[in-house]
Amino acid sequence: MPTFSKAPPVSVLNGFREIKPTKYASIPLGVYVRYFKEGELKYGGFLKVMKHPDYMVLFNYNKKVSWSVQLKDPSLHVWIKDPNKPEKKKTEKKTEQKASTKR
Repeated sequence: MPTFSKAPPVSVLNGFREIKPTKYASIPLGVYVRYFKEGELKYGGFLKVMKHPDYMVLFNYNKKVSWSVQLKDPSLHVWIKDPNKPEKKKTEKKTEQKASTKR
């Protein structure tokens, strides 16, 4: 786990799994990526292009913007959205909270 100047809330990485630098080339196109660079959380975007070992290009559909992330940066740590770890939706969380307060 990397050392961060500010510790990110654990909830921002729920449903994500860390990818080792040796496995960057195997990240599938279209997957959602979050990353830390120089100890700062970057909320990332969807993987559009992977040019391993040099860089990857991420895309934000809402803002219609893309940017590159240099894979050779030693401070880079990458997390991808893990389809095997389903996130709890807000409505499910509210339902659980209501059920626990009724008890």
